[in-house]
Amino acid sequence: MNLSPPRAQKKRTQRSFHNKMLTDDYSWLAEINAPEVHKYLAAESEYCSLKMTPTNKLQHQLYKEIVQRIDENDTSVPYLWKEYFYYERTYKNKEYAVYLRQHTNTLKEETLLDLNKLREGQPYLDLGDIDISPDQRWLAYTLDYSGDEIYDLYIKDLLKETAPLLITKTMSGDICWHGDSHSLFYTSLDSQLRPNKVHLHDIFNTESTSSAADEVIFEEQDEHFYVSLCRSSSDQYTFIACESKDTTEINYIQNTNGNFTSTPIYPRIRGVEYNVDELNNHFYICINDTCCNFRLYKTPVTNTSDITELVQANTNEGVVDFEVMNAGIAVIERKNGLLSLVLLNEEEAIKHAIRLTNEPCTLSLVDNYDCNNSHLRVEIETNIHPPKIYDIDWNTRDRTLLKEQKVHGNYQPEDYATLKLHATSKDGTKVPISLIAKKSILDDSAPAPILLHAYGAYGEPLDPWFSHSRISLLDRGVIFAIAHVRGGGDLGMAWYQDGKLKNKPNTILDFIACSEYLLDNNFTTSKMLAINGGSAGGLLIGAALNKQPHLYQCAILEAPFLDCLNTMLDESLPLTITEFDEWGNPKKEEYFDLIQSYSPYENICTTDYPHILVLANINDTRVQHWEAAKWVAKLRTHKTDNNDLLLHLDDNSGHAGASGRYSTIKEIAFQYAFLFENLNITKDN
Repeated sequence: MNLSPPRAQKKRTQRSFHNKMLTDDYSWLAEINAPEVHKYLAAESEYCSLKMTPTNKLQHQLYKEIVQRIDENDTSVPYLWKEYFYYERTYKNKEYAVYLRQHTNTLKEETLLDLNKLREGQPYLDLGDIDISPDQRWLAYTLDYSGDEIYDLYIKDLLKETAPLLITKTMSGDICWHGDSHSLFYTSLDSQLRPNKVHLHDIFNTESTSSAADEVIFEEQDEHFYVSLCRSSSDQYTFIACESKDTTEINYIQNTNGNFTSTPIYPRIRGVEYNVDELNNHFYICINDTCCNFRLYKTPVTNTSDITELVQANTNEGVVDFEVMNAGIAVIERKNGLLSLVLLNEEEAIKHAIRLTNEPCTLSLVDNYDCNNSHLRVEIETNIHPPKIYDIDWNTRDRTLLKEQKVHGNYQPEDYATLKLHATSKDGTKVPISLIAKKSILDDSAPAPILLHAYGAYGEPLDPWFSHSRISLLDRGVIFAIAHVRGGGDLGMAWYQDGKLKNKPNTILDFIACSEYLLDNNFTTSKMLAINGGSAGGLLIGAALNKQPHLYQCAILEAPFLDCLNTMLDESLPLTITEFDEWGNPKKEEYFDLIQSYSPYENICTTDYPHILVLANINDTRVQHWEAAKWVAKLRTHKTDNNDLLLHLDDNSGHAGASGRYSTIKEIAFQYAFLFENLNITKDN
């Protein structure tokens, strides 16, 4: 058995930017179809497999115990839309959900879509979007069979036993039915895989079996903007949203006539983002025009200058999401990082705070498709309590528990606890850290193994979430920690803005500060500290490893954005131009220097590194496979230790990894086995 790590050949290329030479020995790894690239990637995959072979038994054990916790046969809570109840069901040993409905009169169950059958003979499957026509006869859905996020559009007649029609193969996944129930809007992609056009497909057109006759009714010319679709709560309008990383423009089409001309709701102003809904001929607009956080106001469709403010915003609080119904308005607010639910009664101008838990939580407004309902449906979860779905009565505000996600086995939430800490970053900023562990571990003053997770980009918050698989960590004495670093939205939009563009180094310094806090305060030791992050979080982990590799025992990077300077210099790649608003355009010298200063690929050091597992996906169009391959190849020539450096490549998935639920659990078991092996955790569960 050959356990020598692969060595990639060096083929030096040099390019000059701003009178500075950019040298790259491994740019050739981007040529995915070249035989020599295939050979090298195959060698990396074989090496990873051989190194992980001793953990096969542990992987199987972890997989088995995680599967035993989930409800393999499960049915979602049905929701009512017009004459049908809609719901999903999973079956034991089946990877995907089955979409179903029942008529309110007959209660006869009807299968709309069985993803397990659609996956047969295919290496991968992702359902991009699914939409029922207003007359409930036609089902439109989009499928990705490779992981490259290029979707096929299908339309199925639910009144006949005929096979669905394949309409087009070049779309982004977004679909939306017009009110006439025979006109379907869908978005398509440009050469950079940017959703930039909205098409109109008429199922009654004589050429309706393809997209050849479909009219383009909207096209976004600015390469910074993506196009997406949705319907208003009243079903009277279709919204076409054009969004960059920091700016929004939403256009509307009236669904009650045959005019498909779109009209802007609010002008496109750099730095102003918003989303919109409509009910009773009023637009409800959630917007950050007066503050970095979002306020909510309403305005008549016919006079958008007539504004009634419903919820104000300031630098510490703002609106995260909202739902408009005839009985009232539901608003999820973030205040000092915590989410809360408020019900608004417009007629009485009263706000009712709804308390569903005393813990930090994630709140979601779910399945509120009928604006005439007398109840509001919400979902709530915490780090130690699985998701619960409630109906809240609009009049009495009483809540009814409809479902709590099951956790099979011996899991008792009261045996676990969360703890919030604060590290001090280099500039004095207090950075929150969340710890999740068994109470007995937190009560013990002895250092414990920690897996520290972070993301820190795009304003995405790491709000509490429950995980069946995480229990396998906690029950082995591992603390799961979350670093709420700047660049994420954990403390609102100001927190995000303080970790993007020229402030991006704050994200990395925050993470290192969190790591050092856990070490300095005896929560763990460097021999017991593991870190992980994915995508932009992988960039963060890679940068932290370059700056302070001695802090960590091992690291796991998933689909990591490691070669950010070279990627941001290549405008032919998907996403690059739209990403300028997040990272900066390195064609400008100030951003070239900035990105180069923290890019994980550019800053690899000649020093010892911890054990490292890098996971990449060949069909990933967001973060190309070569970012991981190049980083690993270069790191092999620089690191001065004998620690593991493994590159795990998946040929049949995209940016999000495996698509099926069992396949996802296998991926998690693989990562946990690497973690336990290198943290020397041998305790059986």
